[in-house]
Amino acid sequence: MAIAHRVTSSNAGNPTTEFTIGLAVSIVTDDILILSVSNAGSDIDPFVSDDDTGGNAWALLLSQVNGSENGTVWWKRATSGTAGKTITV
Repeated sequence: MAIAHRVTSSNAGNPTTEFTIGLAVSIVTDDILILSVSNAGSDIDPFVSDDDTGGNAWALLLSQVNGSENGTVWWKRATSGTAGKTITV
């Protein structure tokens, strides 16, 4: 199986508590999803979840703190119910 970029979703802004990102409807079962979160003003990893009922949760792959900024990378394998769902960070 070849690795290919399927779609990009994003949310930019200055949320104070949480934000959401919509997942594309073109996502298919077994796609590997990557989520990168930059969290300025905090050295605490955010909590990541979605409304996919397929059973696969988001897993923290990398966390890097630099002073009062935190960057995290998360991943998840898509299920048959992942497409069109919403990620909450």
